[in-house]
Amino acid sequence: MTAAMFRGRPSGIVDARIGLGSYALESATAEWQAEAAELYNLVPELRYGIYWIASSASRAKLIVAKAPTGEEHEPTDVPRGHPAWEPLLELAPTGPEQSMVIYRMTTLMKLLGRWRFVGFDTDGGRQWVVASEYDYRESGNGVWVHDSVSGTDYEIARDQVWSIPMLMPHPIRSAEPDAPTRALIGTLHELIDLSGHVQTAAKSRLAGAGLLLVPNSLNTVAPGQSTGVNPPDGNPLMHSLIRTSQASFRSPLDVSRHLPVIIEGHQEALNAVRHLTLATPFDERVDGLRTSAVRRIAIGLDIPPEVLTGMGDLNHWTAWQVESSGQRVNIEPTLSFLCREMTVKFLRPALTAMGIPDAEDYMVSFDAAGAQSEANRGDLALAAYELGLLSDDATRAALGYGPSDAPAPGTPVPGQEATGLVPSGMDRLADRLRDLTNRTGPASGEDSQVGLSQIASDAGWSACADIASRRALRRCGQYLLGSSRALRGKYKELPLDEIHTQISAEPDVVASALREGFAELAEAAPHLVDPVASYVRFRIETGTKHDKREMCKYLMRATTGSSDAGHRQH
Repeated sequence: MTAAMFRGRPSGIVDARIGLGSYALESATAEWQAEAAELYNLVPELRYGIYWIASSASRAKLIVAKAPTGEEHEPTDVPRGHPAWEPLLELAPTGPEQSMVIYRMTTLMKLLGRWRFVGFDTDGGRQWVVASEYDYRESGNGVWVHDSVSGTDYEIARDQVWSIPMLMPHPIRSAEPDAPTRALIGTLHELIDLSGHVQTAAKSRLAGAGLLLVPNSLNTVAPGQSTGVNPPDGNPLMHSLIRTSQASFRSPLDVSRHLPVIIEGHQEALNAVRHLTLATPFDERVDGLRTSAVRRIAIGLDIPPEVLTGMGDLNHWTAWQVESSGQRVNIEPTLSFLCREMTVKFLRPALTAMGIPDAEDYMVSFDAAGAQSEANRGDLALAAYELGLLSDDATRAALGYGPSDAPAPGTPVPGQEATGLVPSGMDRLADRLRDLTNRTGPASGEDSQVGLSQIASDAGWSACADIASRRALRRCGQYLLGSSRALRGKYKELPLDEIHTQISAEPDVVASALREGFAELAEAAPHLVDPVASYVRFRIETGTKHDKREMCKYLMRATTGSSDAGHRQH
């Protein structure tokens, strides 16, 4: 791209559509953009919400693809060595640089709705900057640009700069930039005002401590403190209270600060002592109003409110649902829009200038696998491996391991039961399958029968039942071995989920194993609990090994209501 594109001013890239020094800057920022930039510095919830979106998006990988043709429905990836990759590799040659480009574009899009690519030559080679309108200025003599990554300012001749403005268009006035913060300015000011009310109350003595109403006839027990009715030091009681409070601040560790101040006086006067607070009913509503404002900010940013309000009340399953929802609703559409802007305004003009045939067929796309949470990606990979949908190498890659981490040739490898070792893999897989089968909660009796009839034919549901069965049997094995060194030494080569084949289990052990082994299954797929528990109980009582295919047959017979489902030889 660059050798042909930036040698002087080639005639092929003078067109205003390509943007070499052809875009004048009408106005650095609109009024709402300047206000949004200032609010970004003042409101931590806004800063974190945009950070969450940008950092999530930056974990994706940008790729070059070719638009589908004929009967194809999806773009096809272009090999990395193809010339069509040159513009993207020049913009961001490494993974970290690519992540920074995505992070900057996403941040500026969500905050200001406008950004630009600025390309120019330096002594160190070709330089690209993702600049905000605060980082870029044009004049009659040239262009000033600030590189936020290196912190360097550049002044370049106007005809040596490739400036590509990009924006999120307003849905009605499409020539104007738009961003979520544009509609959130009022809510952000509301949150600042509410927080200011709390800060003012915390700093004000009147609002915080209120007023202490004391009759002037009361006095402290401090002989020699004053003489006469009008002592020279003023009211003895006030003097004592102020002196005691000041001493507490000066010496926080002084034990005397924990002793009460003794006051003497007539009963009527003591009863007249009153503490008057200046709190208002509005003070009690402030916390709820602040929470409401934070939720509105999250909704305005198109992210789950729990991202800003916290996930302390969520379990790992519902927390993953929140993250998955944010991924589908915000991150992927954001990446799609950024890729479209890069395709139309950066990649295709560059490929046209390079003389690449069919330049309009190429596009910037993204691989969102990295944007998923690592725990979620690993769990789904293990579940897919259990179903036979992933190879050993692909599963290791999803878990962050490479070919060198594979077992040495000839090393005994246990069966595909690693999925059961992941605490949340089963219920996350079940959640995905529930979406596919339109199951949104606990099933009714009729639905349960339908669900059971699908288990034998649905590999996903059978994987859930298989994982839960192995988990319960392993738990039973742990109970049976207990802390006995003799038993653990005797059966050290036997998998935990097969210990019940050698040691008989008492009913209370079976009950405990089922209760603890099916805790997550009850939450993720409640309609599977009873039939799978019946199957596991049968295995433990008969001392036979678990077998996934036989489990499916057992569950199918349970669906038909066969009375001898639990008495046939498995």
